Amino acid sequence: MILEQANNEEQISLDFLTYEIWGGSLPLKLYLEQQRSLREHPCLATRMKTWVFKDKDNTILCSCEAFQMTSSHGTVFALSTGFTPRKLRSQGYGSKMTPFLMERLKSEGGVAAIIFSDIGIEPYSKLGYIPKHAQDLIVPAKKTELDPKIKFFKLNELGVKEDIQSLQKYLEGFYVLPSWPQFLLHLELEKMLSHRPRFSGAKIGDSILIWRAEHKSNSLHSLLFMPRSSQDAKALINAAQTIGAEIGVKNIVFWIESPHLPFWKDLSQTDQIVNRESSIPMIYPLKPEIDATQWNWIPFALWV
Repeated sequence: MILEQANNEEQISLDFLTYEIWGGSLPLKLYLEQQRSLREHPCLATRMKTWVFKDKDNTILCSCEAFQMTSSHGTVFALSTGFTPRKLRSQGYGSKMTPFLMERLKSEGGVAAIIFSDIGIEPYSKLGYIPKHAQDLIVPAKKTELDPKIKFFKLNELGVKEDIQSLQKYLEGFYVLPSWPQFLLHLELEKMLSHRPRFSGAKIGDSILIWRAEHKSNSLHSLLFMPRSSQDAKALINAAQTIGAEIGVKNIVFWIESPHLPFWKDLSQTDQIVNRESSIPMIYPLKPEIDATQWNWIPFALWV
């Protein structure tokens, strides 16, 4: 068995096969167009590789995508869209692929691999992944009274990129930074929606919230939420609720990015916090210096 980077023909073939799983309500033609567009996106063209695990006859047994990211300790690879063709499932090919893939990622300078599991933690825990916190704060979309200091913005406005990059001064321990192209990628995914928010986020002082609309969950989803106080957190949540009401979504969903911060405890007393059943973050350290317990800031912007 061998692990190789997929060629263009193999990627297109996989698009047809994966449609049954990730196509959702999209017509096949639109799904194929979306996959092609995403591969050509600036965030992915140089940062993403599709890996295929093959037998001696060159048959693809399973595949996955690896996205290169930057962390406090070096390169991290986020793994996504793990796929095994229907007729080859339940034969352990994904498990057999893992050591091959981890060695390859390590040889390419990776210090860790991360995933966002949609199948619980047990299958990946058996392979060596370590689960992290996975809870959401969910509030209803509704028109609210906005703090007069709230400033809405679009991602392409002058200074927003620099504001995002400056956030790492507040971070400690091991962390993975969402890149600027990743935020643009999330907006690319939002393009398929008929009702899109007129702003990408809001700021108040040094606190910031960035969001995107999600069709599947009928929600406005926080990509990054970094308030500097409980008062700022509530003001930003109110801003998101108002924008959500404008575009007609049901809820605003916040990943609890840093559960150790005190403002989450304040918010949990009045709003709904639920355990997340999908997109559960897990980490596979590739270097001994990576302490999984130190990975505590996990924004939705990292999701792939």
